This record gives sequence, structure tokens and C-alpha cells, in this order.
Amino acid sequence: MLRDHASLERDTTPDVERLSISAVRHVAVLAAALIVWAWSLSRVDENMLGGLGLVGVLPLTAFLAIVTLVVGFVLAVDRDRSGRIPGLYVASLAVAIHGMPALAYEHLRFAWAWKHVGIVDFIQRTGGVDPAIETLPVYHNWPGFFGVNAWITTSSQLDSALSYAAWAPVVFNLLFLVALYVLMKTLGSDQRLVWTALLIFVLANWVGQDYFAPQAIALFFYFAVLAMLLRWFTVGSDAGADPETTPGTLPHLVLVGTVTIALGAMAMSHQLTPVMTLVALGALLLFKVIDVRWPLYTLFFFTAAWMIGPAWEFVVEHFDTVVRDIGGFQANLDAGISDLDGVSRAQAAISFAARAITAGIIALAALGWIGRRGRRVPTGIAVVLAVAPIVLILLSSYGDEVVFRAYLFALPFLAWLAASVWFPEDDAPASPASLIALGIVAVTMAGAGLLATFGADELHVFSDSEVMVAEYVYANGVPGSLLVDLSRDYPGQFNHYENFTYLTVDRAGEEVQSTLLADPAGVLARWLENPSYSGGYVLITETMRSSVMRLGTLPAGSADAIESALRASPDFVVAVESGDSVAFELRGRP
Repeated sequence: MLRDHASLERDTTPDVERLSISAVRHVAVLAAALIVWAWSLSRVDENMLGGLGLVGVLPLTAFLAIVTLVVGFVLAVDRDRSGRIPGLYVASLAVAIHGMPALAYEHLRFAWAWKHVGIVDFIQRTGGVDPAIETLPVYHNWPGFFGVNAWITTSSQLDSALSYAAWAPVVFNLLFLVALYVLMKTLGSDQRLVWTALLIFVLANWVGQDYFAPQAIALFFYFAVLAMLLRWFTVGSDAGADPETTPGTLPHLVLVGTVTIALGAMAMSHQLTPVMTLVALGALLLFKVIDVRWPLYTLFFFTAAWMIGPAWEFVVEHFDTVVRDIGGFQANLDAGISDLDGVSRAQAAISFAARAITAGIIALAALGWIGRRGRRVPTGIAVVLAVAPIVLILLSSYGDEVVFRAYLFALPFLAWLAASVWFPEDDAPASPASLIALGIVAVTMAGAGLLATFGADELHVFSDSEVMVAEYVYANGVPGSLLVDLSRDYPGQFNHYENFTYLTVDRAGEEVQSTLLADPAGVLARWLENPSYSGGYVLITETMRSSVMRLGTLPAGSADAIESALRASPDFVVAVESGDSVAFELRGRP
């Protein structure tokens, strides 16, 4: 018997009201957690950073805010099958975790981010790039990211990309979530599984490749291309189901054009990501997941055309390095997972946290795969894309970074398999015990992720005095100057960086270091007096001191010994000094 409309309305109204009340409560909790989070970060004293970086100075309330967001997600994920409330929690966690540096620190985090700002500055000033430049040539040969940011900075009438670069991790992680949401939906329709996988991705993304860098935008293109291909170009997809899948229609042409633009932008922005994308596309074709070959051919054409065109001289000059490292699996693996003997307890804890997250994700992914395999639920696509990055370890010339980068490319698919531990089948209700286990795992992962991500910030965050000294050096250094620094851990090369030749002491050979430390003032005077240089500075900053001491790249006490020798030498004078940072120049030399 059919019930009348009024009866149906009476039956469904309580459920709608309960859902609305629950949603309002979750939004209120979420907003309160973010307010407490922002207030907590305003109380951080970055001058107190120590061995545990930001984690060591965060107020307890900041940790409680993160835990609240994680627990809120766990409470909502099985009840809100629409995914809206869990999605808000995941997006808020992405902002809360990756927005910490922008609120806690006065200046841009990571020395390499400052160098990337310097490339943007170069393009703004000169109107182009110099592929033959001696310093940082790789960025001039793959300038896509920097060219776009030069346009953004100039069109916005900003003086420098420093104005917004600190917020890049937040922007990139939100972009990742958009692309990965579409991608995850192609792997399974259960919103609980999708958002749990995205939660794990956010918590386990500790590698630090989401800052103001070409890798970050290239990674977004990688996720976006895979998402579009798996959504609209899979084998067996119904050409009449969506206009996007029907060749010749405007939506299909727009989709093809979007994929092509993304592949082209990737090829001109980064060296490694196109290689990974070619491997992934080849794997999807090999296992008959997608039914189109043109993306593979298009990317190969773009990559080859760029390498034999604009980047040809760079490729020829560095080809021997690439060939030498092919097949260097064990060397790359050993370099990426270094020995912990002889490091401080703080460093050991940070390294252990990173290893624990990585091992934990892989173990959970294996369990998720076993569970879905036993239920005969498909997992093939996720497994293929999770395993494909191993090829990078075999072929890449990136050395110690390659293991971490391979993990990053595999992470979304490992996270999806790991989330399958809790949601192995669509619509099957989760037990209270399994949700409690999810909460424990997620909170633990959040804590370890914070430590792995921000534990080394003592070496990546710079004080006002350090920035001021660096600004003076780069503003006053005449073209052709020599800049001697103890390490690269300082805010360098962000302005007129091409004016200098760089000599970094802790990257010099042991013989050079021994000679320098035996007579710091004499050796440095000879270097700066070299007629090949028009002038120069010796730069010693507080972060350099921490770096060479913490990493052991120079003998203990080296920084103080060099500084004392220069202060006592009649050949040197202090050019600028602020706090524990100082720049020396030769007395009387213009």
C-alpha cells in the first residue's frame, strides 16, 4: 500500500531536523577549534625554537584544537554519508596544519623558498630568464612556475613574491584536496572512504614539498591529470553517459584541452614530475585502466621538446649525472633513510616520527588491500598507482630526496588503501570500536606528522636580524662579488642573487675546510682579494650556526672560531650586524 505525501513528510522530517542540528553543532565546534588554533599561534615565540622546532613552542591549546578537528571528523564520518561535514573537517585540518608557519612566523619558512622568490625577482627585473646562468640554472631552464608568479606579482603591483609566498602550503594543500576528491571518487563511491583517505593524506603529508616551489604545482597537475583521466577516460566508460566522454562534443574538447594544458605546464615547470606521470600513464595503459594513449604521447612530446629545445644546454651539461645515477636503487635508498647514530635525541625523534608515519601508512595500506581482496572488492587502480613511484628510486638522479618524493607520489593511493581498513565495503556501517580505533590512529598520526613536518624548523625559520643582514648584503653587493657563507640555511638569494658567486663552507671538501679553519682570516682574505671578484662578504647568521652544529657539517665551534678570527683581523671590518648575524667585508675594498 502506498502511503500519502503527508505521512512520508512526517516520517522524514525528524531525520532532516536531526541532521540539521548535528550539522550546526559540528560547524560550531569546527569554528571554535579554528578560533582557538589561530589564537594559540598568535602566542608562539619563534625566538624560542629549539630542537623540536614549532612543536616545542606550540601552546597546548593548539594541539587541543587539532585533536578536536580530528575527533570531530571521526564522529561525523559515519553519520553524514553526504560527506559535507567530514569534508569541512578535512579542509580545516589542511588549513590548520599547513597554515601554522604563516601565522606563527614573521618571515617565510625554508631557505629554498627564499631562493624561489629570487627567481621570480629576476624575471620581474629582467623580463625573462637566463638558461646559461651559473647559479640556480635549473630554475631558468624549467621556469613555468616562476614565470606565472612573476606575472601574479607584477599584475598585483606587489614588490616581491614574499608578500604571499608564506601562504603557498595552504593554497597547494587545498588544491590537492580538490583534485584528489575527484580522483578518490573514481576509486570508490563511499564518501566515508573518500574523506577518510583524504584525512590520512593531510595528516601524513610530512615531506615538505608543498611550499612555494615548482614541485608543489607540478604535483597538483599530476593529481588533476590522473583524476580527469580516471573519471572520464577509463576502459568501458559509457560514451553516452556524460557529454565529457563523447568525442567531438564541446565538454569533451574542453576536457581534452584542460588535460593538455596541464601536461604542458608540468613539462615546463619541473623535471621529475613529468617522468612520474609518464610512468603512471604507462602503468594505467599496461593494465588497461584507461583507453586513450594521447595523454602519454602528448606528455612525452612536451617533455622531449622542452629538453631538446629550451633546456638543451642544461641537459647536455648534466647528462652524465643522470646516467650515473640510473639504477642506483641501494644508494638512493641508503641516502634517503640515513643512519641515526650520532644525532641528537631531538633529531632522532623527528626522524623516527617520519619513518613511523611512512611505515604505518604502508602497513595500513597492506591491511586494507588484504581486507578488500578478501571481500572481492576492486583495488587494482590504487595498487598500481601506489607501486608505480618505485620506478623513481630506480631511475632518478635526485639522490637522497627520491625516497621521500616517491612516498609523496604514492601517498594518496596508500591513504585510500589504508582508509579501506575502516570502510572496506560501501554502505556497511562502522562499529563504534572501529571508529574509536580510527580516532586513535588519526590523533597519533597528527602528532607524529606535526613533529615530522615542523620539528626541524630551528633550521628553516629566520629572525628579523638575520633577514635584515641578508637584505643589506643583497642590496649592496656589486655585480661580480663573492659571498662566503657557512651553510645555505639562511634567507638567501631572494634579491639580485645573480650579482654573487657563492662559496658555502660546509659544502666544501674536507681539505678546504681544514685549510680555512687553520687560518680563517688569512684564507678568507685571500679569497675575497682575488681579482676575479669585484667585492664580497663573509656572512654568518644564527641559523647557519645552528645548522652546522646540529647537522655536524663543520667541526664543533667552527662558526665562533671564524667569527672571532675575522673580528680580530685588521683585514676585515663589520659591514652590517644585527643580533647574532653579521656580515664582514675586506677593509678598504670598494
